[in-house]
Amino acid sequence: LLVSTGMHDAAEVAQAAEVLRGASYTFMHCVSIYPYPPSRANLSRMAWLRQFTDSGGFSDHSNSLEAAKLAIALGATYVERHACLGPDGPGRVNPWDTTPAQWKELAQWVDTVEQAMGVAEGPLGAEELAARKRFIGRWSR
Repeated sequence: LLVSTGMHDAAEVAQAAEVLRGASYTFMHCVSIYPYPPSRANLSRMAWLRQFTDSGGFSDHSNSLEAAKLAIALGATYVERHACLGPDGPGRVNPWDTTPAQWKELAQWVDTVEQAMGVAEGPLGAEELAARKRFIGRWSR
């Protein structure tokens, strides 16, 4: 279950979490302004929402992909954006709608973030081991 927290204050979110206790759900951080400027993204709220559930999401209504990319880098397990087939339609098209090319860019970003995050306690890679051998003790007496 994906639950948008747009237009809901902290007490309402906590109440929803109580109702959902025992269920599998994700709170989606949402700024219900269409579109909103980057200064209003408040991505720190995603960390606050994680006190209620292990996964976190972001419902993005901005004019660009930057906030969604940052949310992914901050650990969002779900990202929601409005979609369109292109700037000329068909149907109603808004400035914050995401084109297929932008969805592809977001998917590639997920791969980039996963690779960059690595593992917390992994071993040194071959390149670092070689650098270590070259530099450790190099300037000692």
